[in-house]
Amino acid sequence: MSEELKVSSEQVKLLAKECEEFIFMIEIQKSEATEQKEIVDAEAVIIKREEIICLDLAATARADLEVVLPMIDAAVKALDALNKKDIAEVKSYGRPPMKIEKVMEAVLILLGKEPTWENAKKVLRKLVEEEYDFILKGGIILDKQGQAPNPAKWWISEQNWDNITELDKVPGFHGIIDSFETNFKSWNAWYATTFPEQEDLVAWGKVKHLWQQN
Repeated sequence: MSEELKVSSEQVKLLAKECEEFIFMIEIQKSEATEQKEIVDAEAVIIKREEIICLDLAATARADLEVVLPMIDAAVKALDALNKKDIAEVKSYGRPPMKIEKVMEAVLILLGKEPTWENAKKVLRKLVEEEYDFILKGGIILDKQGQAPNPAKWWISEQNWDNITELDKVPGFHGIIDSFETNFKSWNAWYATTFPEQEDLVAWGKVKHLWQQN
């Protein structure tokens, strides 16, 4: 009987020790869970703060957009209303209004020319109406069913391809679609150079058009 009690006592001690170890592990896990909860709660506070900032930025952007959109619509309508008479009027200025001068300075900078009014008049004299219209408005395509497919979507965006296909309709640029379709790798190599306006355009085997010349 005493032996049985001794064995039982040993088993009880073993079970008690295992129970203590189990309780200790539970306490550790509980502590880790508490720490994790504190981290999650802190991150939730940061996320909430950032959400408020983003909402404020979005509201500001919407407010700015509401101011800018009417200006853009008015600018588009003004461009659509341009005609040959307007172009002739701009050419006739000895000293243009400041807004016109600034626009032409931007055009000259894009063309790599010195931004002076004399140079602007030289460029305007060389432009035909279709070219002037294209520079101001770009390529706008309402019905794309008859548009040639983009041969290199991996680097020519949809908007840029619209511009290219419409440029093909401008005198002096007929055939540029065919050139892109057959030589798009050469076009891409030219486009990827640091100063493409200074490089020979091998892919386009025509002499530079008048308004591109110095």
